[in-house]
Amino acid sequence: MSNALSDNITVTHLMGGMMEMQRTGVYPNKLQITSSKYNITWHLKVIENKPKIGSLKIKRVIVYNYQFTNDTFKIQRVENGITVSTWVVIEVVGIDQD
Repeated sequence: MSNALSDNITVTHLMGGMMEMQRTGVYPNKLQITSSKYNITWHLKVIENKPKIGSLKIKRVIVYNYQFTNDTFKIQRVENGITVSTWVVIEVVGIDQD
């Protein structure tokens, strides 16, 4: 059975990037979350071994809540300030950018 939320969201774990390392001195580690429904991409910094919990917004309006812990990404849909779906696990694709 296909879930509309999981079909709409893709999550990529981006690690690396020599240009950013040279520019900032920090080895980048971030999540790229893309929604085909809203045609938008969010970028979130990841700190190793620390859970990342928050909300994804469009024009200051929350459209999703998310949790990222131990390479597991969960998301739930929010409409008009009300959570309207259960947590859905989305597969995280990892990419090294060296």
